[in-house]
Amino acid sequence: MTVAAASAVESPRSLGERLADWAGPLVVKEVRADLRSRSFGVAFGLMLLVGFVVVMMNAALTSRNQAGQGASAFMGTSLAFAVYGQLLLPFIAYRAMVKEREDETWVLLVLTGLGTDGIVRGKWLSAMAQLGLGAAATMPFILLSYLLSGIGLVNVVLGVWWHLGLSVLLTSAAVGFAAQSESRLERALGHFVILALCCVLGGPSVGISGALAFNGERMLREGELVGMLVGLPLAMMVLGWCVLPAAAAALALDSESRTHPARARLLAVFLVGIVATAVLVVVLDGHLEVVIVASVLVSLLLLVVGFFSFSECPGFPKATAADGVRRPGAFRSALMTVLLLVVSGAVFFAVALSDRHRATGLTVAAPSFVALYLSLGLVLARLTPLKRLGARQATRIGFLAATAFGIAVPTILSLVANNRPDRGPAWVVNPLFGMVRFIDRSHLEAEAGLLGAIALLVTFIALMLLYGEDGVRTNAH
Repeated sequence: MTVAAASAVESPRSLGERLADWAGPLVVKEVRADLRSRSFGVAFGLMLLVGFVVVMMNAALTSRNQAGQGASAFMGTSLAFAVYGQLLLPFIAYRAMVKEREDETWVLLVLTGLGTDGIVRGKWLSAMAQLGLGAAATMPFILLSYLLSGIGLVNVVLGVWWHLGLSVLLTSAAVGFAAQSESRLERALGHFVILALCCVLGGPSVGISGALAFNGERMLREGELVGMLVGLPLAMMVLGWCVLPAAAAALALDSESRTHPARARLLAVFLVGIVATAVLVVVLDGHLEVVIVASVLVSLLLLVVGFFSFSECPGFPKATAADGVRRPGAFRSALMTVLLLVVSGAVFFAVALSDRHRATGLTVAAPSFVALYLSLGLVLARLTPLKRLGARQATRIGFLAATAFGIAVPTILSLVANNRPDRGPAWVVNPLFGMVRFIDRSHLEAEAGLLGAIALLVTFIALMLLYGEDGVRTNAH
């Protein structure tokens, strides 16, 4: 048999080999480097030490008092794992991606054929490997806390599931935010943003662990709470999955069209979320609180999406001119975000309108506030001296400035005229006190319609500005 014939008759590759090819060589490099790093060793060692000490102390108390201390042991080990998976690990993942940005080694990796998808996937899978090691190391202590009695097995499983979902989301957000940070100032501020995000979301997570540990039986009687503890971590993982192509698009070269996968994933998740909301309304026999909560959550999600989509580079490279709607550029991403805001507001308002005792105006106000201030930020970035900073930085600073002025100016006017921050005609455009009033009050459809009309007008102006820039990318990096 010749060499050519021998090479043609090859045994099929195993599943492990195919997974290794999909993950890419960067995963092995990153995992080896991270496992040898001092930061991982310190974080992992402290987590093990705290878990061991907590379990041993509660075991001693159990044997002395003849009372189960499993709840206290579970709370302690959950706190140790939360600090590791929801604070230290996202920060380590952020630093790993920032280092690629600072040293500009990602350009060399792209030129070797690895691609931006492979870079982001490698960083993310490395962080997930560390999360898996932490979960595996903590699991014996969590099982020991169950054996100490005082806590149910279902509560233990729900607590672990919640921590895993939030850890995946925060780690993905850290990788994506680091990929989006181009300037040195953005990377420096990103450290504080990631730490603040981890603390804001990690605090309630610890509270949920405590509630499951000490009030687990009462929580299990509430079907809505159990459904939330099962569904929200899954939603967090899905959102983390959506962040990865957006991070890859931020690292893409000017000649690449990488934005479309992020748009496709976002659209798929949006449609699934609408269907899931409809199913919950039917299952819960018309409990329209689900619609109100879903409207606010979808608006917050699209606020984050819009913050990055509106600040994409305007126009598109000539190399991607034949890609049609798949082309990169702020116009197409912003247009999709606006359409999703309009669709979500219309769908949730139509459902909430069937019950005249609900706050139907909130379903229109929530997406209207998001569209209004995203568009105002873009207008400020294009029509003020902020444009000297470049499209990306100017748009993000413009959004923050528009939000700050939108809160401050109407609040001062309302206080001067009515001694109340939520009174007078100016409260309608106040994203803080206006949102609070829409939540507290029902049947503010007229005010919500006025806010929606203002938001559509400003959004139309913003989209026209982006459309005018569409064609030649002048601010590409």
